[in-house]
Amino acid sequence: MNATIGRLTSVRGRGFTMLEVMVTLVILSFGLLGLAALIMTGVRLSHQSYLQTQAVLLAYDILDRIRANSRQCVVGCQYENSTSAPASPPDCLSSSCADPNDFATFDLARWHAALQRQLPNGRGAVCRGTLTVTPPSSFTCTVSASATDTRYAVSIVWVEQELNRRLDLSSDLRSDHL
Repeated sequence: MNATIGRLTSVRGRGFTMLEVMVTLVILSFGLLGLAALIMTGVRLSHQSYLQTQAVLLAYDILDRIRANSRQCVVGCQYENSTSAPASPPDCLSSSCADPNDFATFDLARWHAALQRQLPNGRGAVCRGTLTVTPPSSFTCTVSASATDTRYAVSIVWVEQELNRRLDLSSDLRSDHL
């Protein structure tokens, strides 16, 4: 009888039972599922950050275009109230655009095209004065009556994972601030 008990103990001490293996696999599976969820969250947040960065770069892009054309055209140009892309912009790359309004129309057309290309459902508006955004993406510009007011507002909206996102910037483009 003692020999039988000794043999059972030595057999049990040599390996793992099926139950121990199954519990280990369940614990490992939950850990891997948590790791996969963490990676997916990281990818999603990285993409959100990328889109936010693109929106900031595009907002500064149009402000820089306005600054570049500001010597000729800060007040009274096409930049003042642009809530949608111009209908038929001139091509200032292949032909000469002598009129500052042509440059403004060209810049706005390229900017609106870049918004649509780089942001999902991207839209934007530029306004010299007060810019109001009504969700999801309706813009209203109240142009400043003062000819000395050179403060421009830029708003960009896009849709990301069925959520409306928005970026608002403003900048004073007076020549003494350039």
